[in-house]
Amino acid sequence: MNKRLALTLSLIIGLAAAIITFEKVGLQEAFNTMAGATLRLVGAYAAITLLIMLALVWRWRVIIKAQHGATPSFWELCRYYFIGYAVSYVTPGAKMGGEVFRAGLLSRHCSLQKASSTVFIDKTIELTASGTFFIIGAAVLLLAHITPEGATGMMIITSIILLVLIGLFYAQMFSGKDLNTKLFKLLRLHRTKQGKQWVKHIQEYDEHITRFYKQDRKKFFAAVLISLLSWALMFVEYGIVLAILGHPATSILELFLIITFIGAAYLIPIPMALGTLEAGQAGIFKMIGLGASTGIGVALITRLKDIILSLAGFTAMSFHWLHHGKEGLPFRKTRK
Repeated sequence: MNKRLALTLSLIIGLAAAIITFEKVGLQEAFNTMAGATLRLVGAYAAITLLIMLALVWRWRVIIKAQHGATPSFWELCRYYFIGYAVSYVTPGAKMGGEVFRAGLLSRHCSLQKASSTVFIDKTIELTASGTFFIIGAAVLLLAHITPEGATGMMIITSIILLVLIGLFYAQMFSGKDLNTKLFKLLRLHRTKQGKQWVKHIQEYDEHITRFYKQDRKKFFAAVLISLLSWALMFVEYGIVLAILGHPATSILELFLIITFIGAAYLIPIPMALGTLEAGQAGIFKMIGLGASTGIGVALITRLKDIILSLAGFTAMSFHWLHHGKEGLPFRKTRK
């Protein structure tokens, strides 16, 4: 399918989901839930959001140090991370679009294979954490018998698939298997003219990844701990969001479900999680008894945060390219 057509269709589906959700809940009612916002709460929310972003950059830096030794400055990595975040937000699919940009920008300091491997490791740690939390969240909903009618089977199947994929992935990584090379050959891509040129690069890319999991396990566990820290900060973040919306006494379990399903919304290949974020939050809030309008309020605040962070990222991109010119373009200048 043509990429533009696929993007257009995904946006139409997302927009339709958003419109249906707003019609059912009422957009004005959702805005009314934000009446309790104060400057103190908004400032606390901004501060905790920034701390989460810095923690994620720190995790990436730990991985880079394991792969490359010397690293760009922390603040330079922040700029790269924000640029990647912005591009990912406006492209469909698990916030993956910006990872190419991150790797390209980092490749100005090391080989493209090393740069790409750090982004791959960083993203897979993030996605496996999100997948694990989704499995736990689905189990909690199933045990509490509060899943929506008809969704039980889908949740069980999705959880089993995620569990198998996560288990297989880490079994391959810790045993030193070249997963990407295997997939490349399994799809017979190595037999194409372009594929023959890429085999060596993919093998080198895999070597960097497997070396990290086999020889740098301390760094791996450090990256996992930083991920757990970022999740702990997210509990604080959404606790503040719910305080803004007039629900300061929300339980840890409810916060867990809210965060889990926000992450799940961004896994659906629709730019900006348009519609899926709103529908998902309206549904989960209805299930836990806090009202669909509050869920829409959470989605709107989350979306506003992502837009502001994305604007910061695109601004950083503009200044970066103005300063570096063509040499600042991803993949333009690389080092071995």
